[in-house]
Amino acid sequence: MEKIVVVSGVNETGLLRTMSWHGHDSFGTRVMDAAQLAQYALVRSGKMLREKPVDMQARRLLMLRVLESLPGTGFSSDYSDVGKLLDALDRLRTLVPSDEAGELRSRLAKGEFTDKNSGLIKVYDAYMKLCAEEGVMDRISVIRYAAENCGPLENCQLMTLKERPLTPLEARLTAALGGSGETSLTELYGARTLPRKAEVSAFRAYGASNEALHVIEKILSEKDFTFDSCIVAAADTKLTPAIFLELGQRFGINMTFGCGVPISCTTAADMLVRLRDWAASGYGASALSELVNSRAFNTSKLRKLIAKSCGIKADEVKLKQALSIAGKLRLGCGPDVNRERMDNCDDPLVEDDKRKEYDNAFAQARVIAEELGKGMVYLLRKYCVRRGEYSSLDGGAVNRAASEMSAYSAVTGNPPEDVIPELLTRNVGHSLPRHDALHITSAEQAVFSLRDRLFVTGLSAANFPGTPAEDPLTLDSDLKLFEDLGAAELPVSDRIVIRRKRQAAELAEAASRLCREITLSYSYFDSAELKRANMSTALHEMYTAASGGSETYEELLEEMPSVSYFEDGMTADRLIGRGYCRNHICKPDEKHWENSETDCFDREKEYSPSAVGGFFECPKKYFLQRVLGIPDEDSSSDFKVTEANEFGLMLHELMNMLAVSRRSMSRDRFEKKASEMFDRFLTSKVPLIADMAAPAKREFMTVAMNTYDMDTALGTAIIEAEQEYSAEHVGGLKLKGRLDRLEEAGGSFVIGDFKSGRRIKQKDEDVHTWLQTMLYAYMVDSTCAEKGDPRRTSRCEYRYPRAGIVSKDYDETIPERIITEFTEHLVRGDFPCYDDAAAAGIAVKNEDECLYCSYKGMCGKEEQS
Repeated sequence: MEKIVVVSGVNETGLLRTMSWHGHDSFGTRVMDAAQLAQYALVRSGKMLREKPVDMQARRLLMLRVLESLPGTGFSSDYSDVGKLLDALDRLRTLVPSDEAGELRSRLAKGEFTDKNSGLIKVYDAYMKLCAEEGVMDRISVIRYAAENCGPLENCQLMTLKERPLTPLEARLTAALGGSGETSLTELYGARTLPRKAEVSAFRAYGASNEALHVIEKILSEKDFTFDSCIVAAADTKLTPAIFLELGQRFGINMTFGCGVPISCTTAADMLVRLRDWAASGYGASALSELVNSRAFNTSKLRKLIAKSCGIKADEVKLKQALSIAGKLRLGCGPDVNRERMDNCDDPLVEDDKRKEYDNAFAQARVIAEELGKGMVYLLRKYCVRRGEYSSLDGGAVNRAASEMSAYSAVTGNPPEDVIPELLTRNVGHSLPRHDALHITSAEQAVFSLRDRLFVTGLSAANFPGTPAEDPLTLDSDLKLFEDLGAAELPVSDRIVIRRKRQAAELAEAASRLCREITLSYSYFDSAELKRANMSTALHEMYTAASGGSETYEELLEEMPSVSYFEDGMTADRLIGRGYCRNHICKPDEKHWENSETDCFDREKEYSPSAVGGFFECPKKYFLQRVLGIPDEDSSSDFKVTEANEFGLMLHELMNMLAVSRRSMSRDRFEKKASEMFDRFLTSKVPLIADMAAPAKREFMTVAMNTYDMDTALGTAIIEAEQEYSAEHVGGLKLKGRLDRLEEAGGSFVIGDFKSGRRIKQKDEDVHTWLQTMLYAYMVDSTCAEKGDPRRTSRCEYRYPRAGIVSKDYDETIPERIITEFTEHLVRGDFPCYDDAAAAGIAVKNEDECLYCSYKGMCGKEEQS
């Protein structure tokens, strides 16, 4: 005769394996929940459902449609709230053995909050009506249909577990199928007559991560311990699995997770967050670059695709430039929009000598445009990284997220990123115990997967049994209205605590007879909230139940060993930390750095005037950025139509055009050229808010025309514009830069440097503010001297179209002094931060700018102050 154990939330394979593990015959035994039993009974009875059964994902979408069609119910139609509403209705429906609709209406009408309950009934009626219209049936309806239409099963014994009582609806189904006997887990495992044999111990640890690490170290330190002979029962199924997963990856330990792990532990979560941020930024360049270059994105796969499509080698792919083009065009998930923007793109800021390189990057950007246009679900499935041993975990998270995003978008027509916040709250990767892996599961489910050694972690008072709050949708007072319908265990808040403590005692009782060792633990200090935590009374009850002892709570707490933060010695950092806490000194090896080279002067490098100027603004920033190569943070804004450098480049391009034909170019023609240039710029950089383009263009045109008026009013003759100059100082420093204007007045040169800023920064008494033009003058004079040209520079000018012109007579001693000082600091490797540099008369930078500097956390200024 076939024996079926009816129990909810238990995997059949896992329970039968545990029975076999402990030597009990599981042949002829099956394990089913009520929905599986209903499907089985329908098949055995020759009944066929006319409606199609639907899973939870499809039910969420149905409920979403209901809420959108019933705006007056008072319930949120956000996707994240849909699951909570379905759980509330399911909770009520399983309490009703028959006449579901009638019982719900009559009993909820007597509830304390009539408006809420009236809304629940409206939603319930609309949901059931929509299911009928769509020809579908959810799991509860399937159970009810089987209970009403199936008779007793022949040659089949139905058994329920005393530890897991059924709901009234589930009890009606088992009664309809032939009644049920009752058994217990100890009987299933054949442990009823076994004596207590387990050695019971307990400890407390400083922080949850230290608690988990101590469990791992204990398993590794015992010779007869193997990971597949151990199981960890976690009271906290959000934090603990995440910590063990991180430890498993760190030390190469195979693990399985019966309770799953938070999706935030997978690469899918990282990519989902970046996809959401990319969409929220309006598909901007910075967010796209962060997405493609993240650890979750398979960048090499994209490189190979680009190389194959463009007929080049993978190392020839200019991914950074291609992403910049795609980001500026705000290429998103619309293929038609992407193609149109690529076809219309005409960047006016591309220099002639870099046109070929830009065209190659543009062709690669077309491939990226095609990939992005296939949508977020496609990107997630194709490019999300699956990590080695945990590829199944990452892959499962990807499949679950992708299918839900796709279904949501198909049903609602809304963008798939709307469901990402809800997806990030889920647990994924639920798996069965494996012979070569440590198994992590919840404290409630551990009794179904017992092994030789049991570790129960997280038994602080806050975690277990906790303080469950009332569900605002189904209050305790609402649930108690159904108490007379035969519920063995109503899911009200106070009884949830009782149930958890009872299940903990049942776990301890079964483990004491089946396991060889039991270790109970809790974290006595919450390292996240920086506060102490109390031991749960459940830990004391489990300890005494498993050991048969009579220790009081206080006695157990006093005897329990405490694991300090650095006590475990599995890693070098723990040993260093332990020594530090004991006032031991970790003496560094001074030999290497005492003989290290300090000279930072690259004698083959050509330094630009702007680079030299950067040193005199802040030497430490120059060192971090230009010597060590630490990139500056991207200060661009998605809301700006033009960045300051783009604004300046367009003005420089216009001034270059004006320099070629200053006399022949009329004001109207110049205005037309400026307008065309800005329009071309907008084809290469699409603004996030289209309405901001017009005021940005007006501002640009105003500055451009001011520049025209300023330039044409000058009485100087243009010698060269945008011309490169170079020179080598006697000290070995090589200079090179592109000068905006070289002009002549009265037989001598005038250096002109255009600035698009709103205020004049140069001060006549501060030579450092004139540094760039002085260095350009030095290069011009050096070049003229080499060519035998007797002309020299007499004046340096900064020209601000918004603020006016400032000039200063050229003093050849100034660049000599600046170059010498700069070179000496490079040779000595001397790069003081702002305060020391200011005291030495080096820095001219406004100290307020330190507040917004990308390097302020590493420059050392805070430590000195």
